[in-house]
Amino acid sequence: MKLLRSTGLAALALAFSTLATNSVFADTVTMTSAPNRNNYGGGAFIATVNQSGQLGPAGSSFATFCIEENEFFSLGGTYTYTINPAGAVAGGVSGGNPDPISFGTAYLYSQYLDDPNHLTLTGDKQQGIQEAIWYLEGEATTTGTFGGAVLTKAEQDLGLTEADMIAPCALSNCYGVVALNLTASDGNHQDMLGRVPEAGATLLLGMSLAGLAWVAYRKKLLPSGARPLSV
Repeated sequence: MKLLRSTGLAALALAFSTLATNSVFADTVTMTSAPNRNNYGGGAFIATVNQSGQLGPAGSSFATFCIEENEFFSLGGTYTYTINPAGAVAGGVSGGNPDPISFGTAYLYSQYLDDPNHLTLTGDKQQGIQEAIWYLEGEATTTGTFGGAVLTKAEQDLGLTEADMIAPCALSNCYGVVALNLTASDGNHQDMLGRVPEAGATLLLGMSLAGLAWVAYRKKLLPSGARPLSV
């Protein structure tokens, strides 16, 4: 019973510590243009974190791309965000609420962030990644010239088909990539990409372990046939 209780308490501590690192109250990012962006309708953009949390310490920043094509934000604007492993919400050409992130999108974005020179990429290369993402997310019916090259190379590198790339990624194979559901004070909405290693998986695992341990622990304390009181 001691081991069971310890497991439950440790899992609860893990779950709530994870929650505490990313408060749901007034977590915001400020959106600006990435270097070399060629004013193409999509990314790359830079999100600057205003409160320390799962996206990083206050003042840190990361490059990101749009998930949906027909949502908009204002450069220099500050947006409240929600981290959503399930995908984009409340908009987009392809619909869906949530609209899951594709495996190909997760792969492309993760590879982009892992490139130490990603902030120096030309505008054409940035555009190609955005075009490929919109195609993989069902927001566009064609990849465009730059996007086609990005998608073809990714398929060749992975040895996968286009259907494999379009398929929704499971939480276990999303490379830590999540949707950031951004909302402005006027209600303007946009879904952007972010990467939060272990965030969703750690929270879900912690809560699941805590729940199972607590249920088992209470059953141990109850006489046979007894029911727990409602609280």
